[in-house]
Amino acid sequence: MKCPYIYQSGDHTVNSGKNKVGDICGVRFGREEYGGYCFPHGVKMGTVPREAIEKKKKSHKDSIVEKRQRRTEADEKVQENITNPEIKLNPRVLEALGFDRPCHLDEEYALWKSINQKPTVVNYDEKMAFARWLETPKHLRNPKTMAEAAVILGVTEKTLISWTTSPDVVDFMNMDIESRSRGLFKLAIYKLGENIDKNDTKSIIDFLKYHEEKEAKRQIKTRSLELTPEEQKQADDHARSMGERNRGVALKSEKSMVIANALKGISEEIKQ
Repeated sequence: MKCPYIYQSGDHTVNSGKNKVGDICGVRFGREEYGGYCFPHGVKMGTVPREAIEKKKKSHKDSIVEKRQRRTEADEKVQENITNPEIKLNPRVLEALGFDRPCHLDEEYALWKSINQKPTVVNYDEKMAFARWLETPKHLRNPKTMAEAAVILGVTEKTLISWTTSPDVVDFMNMDIESRSRGLFKLAIYKLGENIDKNDTKSIIDFLKYHEEKEAKRQIKTRSLELTPEEQKQADDHARSMGERNRGVALKSEKSMVIANALKGISEEIKQ
């Protein structure tokens, strides 16, 4: 059954431009017990029984709780592997990832407050400090519990639980993990060097390939423009005169500007 709801002025999708006034919903989720409407439009039109609405809310809430629980269990499993004495993890790897350093929440919070990076975002400093504390292995956290952390940040424990899925916190943790992963680069190069020293052919080939690709990218970035002798002389003379006028400031910038103007003139001649 297709939902017969007709979009009206003031509807969210009308305001966003997705639908126009007079459009018909038409989704195939209309139900007879909802008066033919889909669930959201049935709620809007008042045709969905209160019991069905409460059941839907409970199902949605349970789904969120389950997702958070799964995420928490996964995080705890990672932290357990890091702290479990029976699992021998390479301390150099933990050091490279920054998982060997403690997090003092009060110090982290004070640091973010002093930076004041996004003053227009509500509780931004608190969220960033909490994110750093949250991703730190449990045995290196100070304080240890969520309740104590809430006191330091001046919010409730319930608020901190909701922040674990906040876009600000999640985005920060993703960026921070990416930043931590860069710490493995030096370790990877060191290990590669060890293998090369052992005459490992694959490691030698991998290193040479990496070096060639990096050099190719550098050449692309530093490739100079091909100018005629007259254009080069004009650029040099202008850059020198502007440099003397400005006491030698930004010679390279001035030269680049002249080159750009010369190329622009050539482009205009071609168009004509």
